Amino acid sequence: LFRDVRGPELVVVPAGNYQMGDLSGDGLPNERPVQTVTIDAPFGISDTEVTVGKFRDFVNDTAYVTEAENNGNCAELNNGMPKMDGTLNWRSPGFQQTENSPVVCISYEDVKAYTDWLSDKSGFDYDIPSEKQWEYAARAGTETDFWWGEDVGVKNANCRHCGSEWSNERSAPVAQFARNPWGLFDTVGNVWEWTRSEDGQVVRGGAWNFAPSLARVSTRMELPADFSSNYIGFRVVRAQ
Repeated sequence: LFRDVRGPELVVVPAGNYQMGDLSGDGLPNERPVQTVTIDAPFGISDTEVTVGKFRDFVNDTAYVTEAENNGNCAELNNGMPKMDGTLNWRSPGFQQTENSPVVCISYEDVKAYTDWLSDKSGFDYDIPSEKQWEYAARAGTETDFWWGEDVGVKNANCRHCGSEWSNERSAPVAQFARNPWGLFDTVGNVWEWTRSEDGQVVRGGAWNFAPSLARVSTRMELPADFSSNYIGFRVVRAQ
C-alpha cells in the first residue's frame, strides 16, 4: 500500500451458483426462503478477518478516530444482551488481544472508512462483502451448517462451548483453525463479520461468546450502521 505496508492477503473465489439460506431446516425465519444465487464473476476476499495490525496501519496513516472512541458506544455481551461500555474501543476491547487478533469495536461506518482508504492506497476497488458473497465464500461448495459438516464438533472454531482455549473468553488470533476448502479462515465463530445487504447492514458467522447454533453458515443478524461491539469485526473483498 505504501512504504513496507501490505494490504490484507486475498484468496480468489470463483464465479458460480449456490443455494443461499437455511438448507438444514435448523435456522431462523430470517434465513428463509432458500434462494438460488449466481455469482457472476470471481472476486478476491481476505483470507482472515482484518486484524488489529492492519487496522492500525489505516489509523496511523489517516489519524482516523472510530465511532466507539468518539461516542463511547462499543457494546459487550452482558447476560446475553449487548451493553454499551464507554471504556471499550478497538485498542482496548475488554480482553487481551494481539496485533494478529481481529479488530473489533468497529462500526459499519468505520469499516467503510477503512475500505475507502484501502481502495485509495491500492488503486483497487475494495468493499465489505455482500451477504451473497460472504455466504458463498464461507460455504465453499458445501451445503451443511458448517463447512466440515452438520455439527460444530470440538476445537474446530472459537465460539461458546466449542472447546477452544479462547471459547467464551476472547477472540482468537486469526488463522488458528483450518482453512475452509476455498482458503478462508474463521468463517465459523471468532467474531461476527459485517456484510452489505438489501436489508441494510447484516453480520454473519457467529463469535467467540455466541452459541454454535449462531455460527451456522446461514445465520444472519441485522444491525444499525453505527453499532459496534467487542464481538464484531470484518473482512474485505476486492473486485477482479
